[in-house]
Amino acid sequence: MQLSSVVSMAVLLLSPVAARADFMAGPETAPQAPARRDLAVRLDLGGTEPGTSKQAFDAVLAYQGIDKLELQAGYTYTDQVFYTSNRGFLTAYRFYAKGQSYVKADATLRKYDYPIDPAVRAPNPDSNSYEWVPRGELEVSHRFTSAWRAGLQYQLFPANFFWDTSSWTVNNKVSAEVEFQPAPQLRLGARAAVLRDPDPDRTVILGRPIPGAPAGTTCTTPNPDCAAQTRVAYRTTSLFGGWAAVDIDRVGVKLELLPNRDLDNSYDWSLLSTLDVRVTDRVGVRLQEVHDTYASVSNFPGKTANIFMAAAGYQVSDALRLRAGFRYVDTPSRSGGTVILGLELRPGLR
Repeated sequence: MQLSSVVSMAVLLLSPVAARADFMAGPETAPQAPARRDLAVRLDLGGTEPGTSKQAFDAVLAYQGIDKLELQAGYTYTDQVFYTSNRGFLTAYRFYAKGQSYVKADATLRKYDYPIDPAVRAPNPDSNSYEWVPRGELEVSHRFTSAWRAGLQYQLFPANFFWDTSSWTVNNKVSAEVEFQPAPQLRLGARAAVLRDPDPDRTVILGRPIPGAPAGTTCTTPNPDCAAQTRVAYRTTSLFGGWAAVDIDRVGVKLELLPNRDLDNSYDWSLLSTLDVRVTDRVGVRLQEVHDTYASVSNFPGKTANIFMAAAGYQVSDALRLRAGFRYVDTPSRSGGTVILGLELRPGLR
């Protein structure tokens, strides 16, 4: 299901403006309270993660004028080949324990759209594809000691179906992470997540032509070639994986192994790799790769996919950072590259 992919990748690979590893930082660490500044603006063309999108755009406005509190508002657009999405969100971080622990609350509204099938002149999503998806999220991450940190996240996202906008389903996701730092240069971690959402193989949607229906079948009125009612059968999927990160001087490396990383049973296992090189105090380079092996029940059993992403960052001043790079995708469903451009403006840094 498309939503599972988006949610899972966002949780695993993205961080907030203040918390995400900057251009000169090592492999991603837990969010920490930022240096005080009233306002920050981040714009990214091409996306901020090594995903399969043809194009993406992110715009985030963050306010940090209140001690230990960060407020964010943003918009993202993604062309994910099989669908496009527009998303708006509001996020609040409350930091505590010297800024190394936090509580996060997030409210998001996403709208999906799908490419036109020339044969029927209509959108052609899966029968259980979503249209509108509001989502609420609550997360807490606490550093217990200098060596141990743990986090817990809950997401609730109702959604209606593209082929039956009057029917809504309610999805739940719980994820957890534990990090152990036995030495300043080494971090070890484990992730687990459970998602309960509709089973695409057992969900029947009102208005969707049944298998074998004649080409061009429309279902705006009762039709024997169309599904008669919405029947949603839920399933529960899970993942458990681990990672290790080493940060020595100006070089950082992170490797993460995840089974079923999109929580939709499409991937058997995935290896996520990150290499950070801090060339100078103002210039940094990040190289990332995602290697996927498809599951036997997927559309591409026995096949593999690779996503490569390279970006360089330049800190022009304390208030301005620039970013540029390239992402290349080699998957059974898409091959090609996307240019990446980014800007982060932090007026009033103090």
